[in-house]
Order: sequence, then C-alpha cells, then structure tokens
Amino acid sequence: MSMHQAKIATSVVIALSSGTALAQNFQKGFYIGINSGAAFVTGQTNDKFITAPNFLNPTSLTTHYRDEASQRGYDGGVFLGWNFYADREYVYGLELSGNTYSNTANQTFWNFTPDENTFDLINFQESWKIRYAFDLTFKPGVLISDSSELYGILGVSTAKLKTKLKNLVPNSAGSSPLTFSDSKDVYGFVLGAGLNKQLCNHLGLFTSYQYTYYGSKHLSDGVEGNPGVGDYVFQTYVRHRTLRVDTNVFKVGLVYTF
Repeated sequence: MSMHQAKIATSVVIALSSGTALAQNFQKGFYIGINSGAAFVTGQTNDKFITAPNFLNPTSLTTHYRDEASQRGYDGGVFLGWNFYADREYVYGLELSGNTYSNTANQTFWNFTPDENTFDLINFQESWKIRYAFDLTFKPGVLISDSSELYGILGVSTAKLKTKLKNLVPNSAGSSPLTFSDSKDVYGFVLGAGLNKQLCNHLGLFTSYQYTYYGSKHLSDGVEGNPGVGDYVFQTYVRHRTLRVDTNVFKVGLVYTF
C-alpha cells in the first residue's frame, strides 16, 4: 500500500469513527434543553345569553353565540428527556416539557341589539389565553445520518386556561360593566414531528412542529346587569359556556446530552 493510499484509508477510518461517536452520544442517555418558537392558538366559543323579562319586554330573550378565531404569539420553555433505547438506526425516548405562552389571548367582540325595547347597549368581549402547559411525550426516531435524527411526537398535555367575559358598557339600567373571570385546567393529546442535528458530541440543535388538541371545556356561568326595583329589572344571564381550544406550535431549540 502506498503512502497516499494509507493516508486516505486513515482519513476514512477517522471519519467513520467520529460519525459513530456522534451517533452514539446523540442516541444514549438523559438530555436537557431549551426551546422557543411561534404558537398559533385557536378557540371556538359557544355561549347562551338570556335577557331577563323587564317592563319594556315582558318575555325573556335567548341568544346563542358561536365563533372561532385564532391568535398567534410566542412560546418558550425547557425540557428533559431520556433516550431509553437505541441501535444503529432507531432511537426511542420519553420527554417532559414545560412551556409558557405570551400574546396568545383570543378576543371576540359581540354587538347585538335584539330589538329597540330591550338591551341596546350590550357589547360583550370574550378573551382567553393559555398561560402555561406541560407535555409528556413519546419520541420514536430514525437516524437519517450519523448526526441527524428524524422523530415523531406522541403524548399528552395539560394546560392552564384563563378566560374573561366582559360587558364593555353599562346597560340601559345604568349598571356598571362587569367581568366574569375563569381559570381551568385542560387536558389533551399531542402529535408532531421534528429533526435533531448533532453539532458536537454533547450539543444538538432541533426544530419541530407540534399540534395539541385540548377539546371543549365548560366555563362558569355569569349574570350582568342591575336587578333594579319592581319592574325595573335589566339583567343578562350567561349560561352553558364552552370553549374548545387547540394549538399549533413551531419550535427551535438546543439539546445537551449527558
């Protein structure tokens, strides 16, 4: 073997051994990391408004309101995980993550005037946001190179959902605007996919997409208005409130493997 051939063979062996070392460090053991990204939160409201009888309108009036809207914001958090199985091709791991959301409040403005003899100043504003969420996910992956992994995301999530329903103006009886606040724990499932790229033996970079569906949640009832005296009763009851929430989150972050 010539000197030139020997150098080439040595370079190939070093490259292969380095790649194998990267893959082994990338696959095995515990890891921690941080992430940030864009969050798109969608909600569908379904509420019933009941106007109480009064001297102007002797019968109650019921109005159903449904709406769906999406609001974009930012997502950031930390996570820890454990790759419990790995071979030359496949990697399986478990991960626990915690994330906070900012600027994800979704607001819907309601203006309706049933007729001239009932409430003419009803202007409700619904707002809601996910304050934080915790996910437990299973991540099956496949190595597409010595330092790159393509993986799926499957798991469960719990989040803190905060809502407000407010009448922005006084009603015909001159009552002050009132606000109904509610805070609920919601639970759902997680689906997604991502790509990990090992930068060196212990540090990696990843990007991922994650969809979470939290389903519908019943919210607290409320009443707005001035009970008044005698026939002077102007009230609106809010009943059967529900909110369905789901999220689409795009993340980038750093992973440190021990």
